[in-house]
Amino acid sequence: MALYLTMTGVPYKALALGASPLLLGFLPVARALPYSLTTVWAGGRTEGQNRLRLAGFTLGMAVLAMAGLTMANTLIWIYALLAVIGLSFAFFWPAVQATLADIARSGEATGKLGWFNISWSTGKATGFVIGGFVLAGLGFGALFAAAAAAVLGVLLLVSGLTHRIRGEPGKVGPSPEVSRPLPATPDPGVCRRFRWSGWLANAVAFGIGAVLNHHYPNWLESIGRGEALFGSYLGLIFGAQTLTFAVMARFSGWRYRVWPLLAGQIPLVGVLLILPRLSSPLAILATAPWVGLALGITYFASLSYSVDDPSRRGRNAGVHEAVLGIGSMVLPVCGGWVASATGDLAAPYRLASIIGFGAILTQGGILLINRGSSRS
Repeated sequence: MALYLTMTGVPYKALALGASPLLLGFLPVARALPYSLTTVWAGGRTEGQNRLRLAGFTLGMAVLAMAGLTMANTLIWIYALLAVIGLSFAFFWPAVQATLADIARSGEATGKLGWFNISWSTGKATGFVIGGFVLAGLGFGALFAAAAAAVLGVLLLVSGLTHRIRGEPGKVGPSPEVSRPLPATPDPGVCRRFRWSGWLANAVAFGIGAVLNHHYPNWLESIGRGEALFGSYLGLIFGAQTLTFAVMARFSGWRYRVWPLLAGQIPLVGVLLILPRLSSPLAILATAPWVGLALGITYFASLSYSVDDPSRRGRNAGVHEAVLGIGSMVLPVCGGWVASATGDLAAPYRLASIIGFGAILTQGGILLINRGSSRS
């Protein structure tokens, strides 16, 4: 919730400071670049250790950075503080994801990861909805202060947990009893293809989400719509994502199957094509659940396939997060560059739809090779 309270306010603060579409596109880069460059290394450092041992310190950095956004009066300061936030969370998310897989007994990992996904997605949806109304009613200071206070609460929780782990010898890393892959996992070659496809799908889907997060405020302002609609739209997207997580946690038949992964992404491409044609709030909001469906399917698949290997959970969770960050950087920047070059505010959505369609075709090629060895 804290992160997306922050990301609701950041594009509007950048607009208030005169940011062009291209500079708006660089906002996710400022956060995602240090995150993506660090998270694989940070995740790898958790193997055989108390996975959350570094997160307490880095979360403290995030608290200071979010509070600092209140006083940022230039775009450079916004970019710098976003970079600190990205670096801080690189030591948190892979550690949490790998730990949840560690503590899951045989057959429980999908359910535990599902509750994890429901939790953060609920916070994300809540952050966007609350953020839009807080920003409209109380301004930037209240919004960023609330975000910093929320991360401070997480810091206290993590600090208490790591203190308990230090007091219990042997409570570090995965135990042999519970660190095993889920039942009915296919052979390593099939697992590898699904893992790579999941990473690609997740990268592109989150890149599209970042396009909406950072470019859609500008579009809404151009058609006379404000912050409350923006927050409600993103909140509904991530509410639908949360519901998708709940269904996937309950029914595991989607695992290592081709068509659930591919079909879930097709509506996302369609939404990108029609969204710039819509001005009615109800019509805009009606597209949000389809975006949430695609984000939910791709994220859950990518994470689940990443932590199926007990010996490389931390590292693979880091890759899962890194590619998410790469997608969140590349698509908004490319869309912002095209919009600036052409003067067309709809360009980011058209470009993202082309990339999304290409990603679906690429995944299909990867997954349908030697299809007989997988359950499609």
